[in-house]
Amino acid sequence: MSEISNFNIVSLFDKSADNCPDKIALIDKDDTEYSFEKLRQLAFLQASVFSSKGILRGDRILVFIPMRIELYITVLALFYIGVTPVFLDEWVSIERLDVCCRLAKCKGFIAPLKLRIMAVASKELRRIKFWFGMPSLKFKNVMHLESYSTSENDTALITFTTGSTGVPKAANRTHGFLKAQFAALQPLLETDQQNKNSADMPMLPIVLLLNLGNGTTSVIADFKPSKPLKFDSGKILDQIIKHKVVSITTSPYYAARLAENLKAEFSGLRKMLIGGGPVFPDLAETICNKFSGLDLLVVYGSTEAEPISHTSGKDLIDFHVVISADKGLLVGFPDTSANVKLISFDYKTGNEFIPYTDINQPGEICVSGNHVLEKYIDNAVAEKQNKIWHEGVCWHRTGDAGYFDSDGRLILLGRCVEIIHLNGQVYYPFLAEYIFQKLPGILRGTLVLKEQRLLVVLQSESDLDNNEALKLVAEKFPLTSVIFHKQIPMDQRHHSKIDYVKLREELKSRIN
Repeated sequence: MSEISNFNIVSLFDKSADNCPDKIALIDKDDTEYSFEKLRQLAFLQASVFSSKGILRGDRILVFIPMRIELYITVLALFYIGVTPVFLDEWVSIERLDVCCRLAKCKGFIAPLKLRIMAVASKELRRIKFWFGMPSLKFKNVMHLESYSTSENDTALITFTTGSTGVPKAANRTHGFLKAQFAALQPLLETDQQNKNSADMPMLPIVLLLNLGNGTTSVIADFKPSKPLKFDSGKILDQIIKHKVVSITTSPYYAARLAENLKAEFSGLRKMLIGGGPVFPDLAETICNKFSGLDLLVVYGSTEAEPISHTSGKDLIDFHVVISADKGLLVGFPDTSANVKLISFDYKTGNEFIPYTDINQPGEICVSGNHVLEKYIDNAVAEKQNKIWHEGVCWHRTGDAGYFDSDGRLILLGRCVEIIHLNGQVYYPFLAEYIFQKLPGILRGTLVLKEQRLLVVLQSESDLDNNEALKLVAEKFPLTSVIFHKQIPMDQRHHSKIDYVKLREELKSRIN
C-alpha cells in the first residue's frame, strides 16, 4: 500500500499494525480474536469494495452498525480511502433520522439487513444512492489500495450531539481534531502495555478507536447501548475474567450496575475511567469498595471537548467528606490540554469575552484547546450560540455551570438552562438530584419549575410507603409540591443524566 498521509487518523492504526501485526487488536462478543494485521487486511478488503462501487475521497457514508467487529472494519476502511463515516444514535426517531440525513448529505449507507429493511420507512434514506451490507469477515490478502491523502482540516467523521428538537448539531471531527483528542485522552487511558495478555474494555466507541491507534487489545463489551435496562452485568464480568481485562471505560450507569451486582470484592480490574455523566461520592465509594485495588478516574467533558477536567475516585470521595455534594460536584483540575474559564451566565453573543477571576463565583464553563471542536456541519446558528472567538482562539461554551475553588479545582453545578431563580433564591436541580437519590426508598429525583411553582419530582424504588422521604423533602424544600413519577427519563446515550426536556413534556398532563 502507498504511504498514508500523516494527517489521516488511520495512520495511528497503521503504525500499530506495522509494529505488532500478530498482537490481538479486537476480541468480539463471540470471543473471536482479530490481530492488528488481520483487521487491517479486512479493512483493505472493505475499502476496495467501497471504491469499486464509486465511493470517492470526500464522500460521506452513514454507518448504522452496532458496536462489533464489523463497525471497526468499516470505519478503518473509510478512513483509508479518505471517506467520512457519519454516525447517528441507534435510538433516533425516523423524523430525526430524516433531518440528520438531509444535513449530512450521505452518498452511501451501511447497516445489517434488519436495519436496511427498517430503513425503507425513511424518505431520506431511500434517496441515498449506495446501500451496503455488512463487511466480509473472510480473510484475504489485499496487497494494494489506491493512494490518497488527507489534511488535518479534512473531516474524519461526523457525529450528532444528543437532542430531539431543533436543528441537529453535527460535530465536524477533523483528522487534526481526532489526533489532538487522542493525544489528550491517551495519558488518562494508559493500561498495562508490558503484559501482552492483558486487555482493555472500552464501552465508549471513541476509546476503542484510540486503542486501535496505540496498539492496545480491546474486548467488545456484550451489551446493547440502546437497551440500558437490559444490561447484564454478569456477562460483562465474565468477559473481564475470561479475557484478562485490566481496564475499562464506561459511563456512571453501567459502572454502578457492575458494582451493585458483585457478590464479593473483585480484584481483576486495575483501572476504571468513567465519563458521560456525573459521579457522585456515594457511587465512587461503592465502586472503590467493590473493586479492590482499583484506580478510579472520573473524566468531565462533552462531545465538543473531551477531556475538560478529571479527578481520581479517592480525591472525589475525600473532597466531599469536607464539602457536601449538594454544594457542587468535584470534577477535578482542568486537563493539561484544556484551558478552562468561566463567563457570566447572561453573556450575549458578540459581547466582549471577559472571564471571571474570583474563586467560588459561579459561571458558565468555557474551554479552549487543540482538542476542542470548532465547527458544526452547516449550522452557523449553533456555532454562533456555542462558540466564542477571542484573539484567534475558539472557546466552546459547554452550557454547564460551575466554579473554581481556592485550589483551582472545578466544581460542577449542572446545566445553566436548568438553574431555577425563584423568590430571591437560586436552585440547582443537578445538585438536588444528589439530595433526593440519598432519600430512603427513592431511586432518583429532581426539581422543576412550573408557572412559578417549585416542584419536587421523585421516582420511588417500589410502591412502598414513602412518608419518611416526604418528611425529609419538606424539611429541605419547604413550600414545594411533590410529584411521584413512575420513571424519570434519562439521557439515551449514557443513561446517566436526567432528560429534563422529556421530563417536562411528560409532566405537562399531570400539572395544572
